[in-house]
Amino acid sequence: MKFKCNNCKVLVSVKNEAFQKKNQLKIKCPKCSTINVVKFTPPPQEIEKTVVHETNNTFSTFNQVNEAPQNTPEKNGEKAVGWLIVHTEDKEHLSFPLFLGINKVGRKSEQNIPEVPLEGDKYVSRIHCYLEIIRRGNATQIILADNGRFSGGRCSTNGTYVNGNEKRLNEKMEVIIQENDTIQIGRTKLVFKGISNQDVHTVIDEVANSDFQKTIIQ
Repeated sequence: MKFKCNNCKVLVSVKNEAFQKKNQLKIKCPKCSTINVVKFTPPPQEIEKTVVHETNNTFSTFNQVNEAPQNTPEKNGEKAVGWLIVHTEDKEHLSFPLFLGINKVGRKSEQNIPEVPLEGDKYVSRIHCYLEIIRRGNATQIILADNGRFSGGRCSTNGTYVNGNEKRLNEKMEVIIQENDTIQIGRTKLVFKGISNQDVHTVIDEVANSDFQKTIIQ
């Protein structure tokens, strides 16, 4: 099973076997060392019908609208569900649409064209990390991971960071990304914005006028 750290919100995996003698354990978060009290919950297949309706941290819903702007990008007939906006002090505020499924982030090459291609940053790996976007009903969840799933099991060389936290994601971490979160990949910082009734130029201006997160890799 997985639980969300009460402090840093990282998803932490725990083997079900750990609950054989007790249905409640104290588990230290591998990222921030917070002690979390975790109760055993049934496997996902047993709660699949009700997970969308739960009010806990299983799913995070960002701003959803009935009608996205007409110029919202589409892929395989599906409109984008959000944007990653570059928000680095010395870089142009580029925008990258995100779609349901896997969105790989990395450096473009002849063999690799990621959904979010980052140029001009020597600290970015070819497949650096990815965001997996899942939708169930009206609930949308965005999971960020840097675990080498698409690069032969090798995590990125220089790490992935969230909201200025100096601890990089490791192969066992998954982070739920929410509105206005900042992801640092190499030296490039990207702000997540969900699709709203505003066009992307307005969203970019909003990000451009917001405060910068500190840069971890100098």
